[in-house]
Amino acid sequence: MTCTLPASFPTDIKTADRAMLLGLQEQPELWNDLGRRQKERLRDLQVQASKSLDPHPTEVFEQYKEEMQSQLQELFTPAYRNSPFYQAI
Repeated sequence: MTCTLPASFPTDIKTADRAMLLGLQEQPELWNDLGRRQKERLRDLQVQASKSLDPHPTEVFEQYKEEMQSQLQELFTPAYRNSPFYQAI
């Protein structure tokens, strides 16, 4: 999981690269239009920016995964019980 935030960009990153990464984050399907070398360079910059986040979003996700799972189950259990699938069982 990579996360690109403007505040996490390295200080030596070019403005054009910064704009490209922000645009690609908003429209990820545009990665397909880039050349191989440009993709590799931008992915390296994205990974570098992602690693500078503290705490990293994956760490936060792992820490709260069980809590989020129980919240989602509480939220969707009433809808599941009212579904035709549940009533058929």
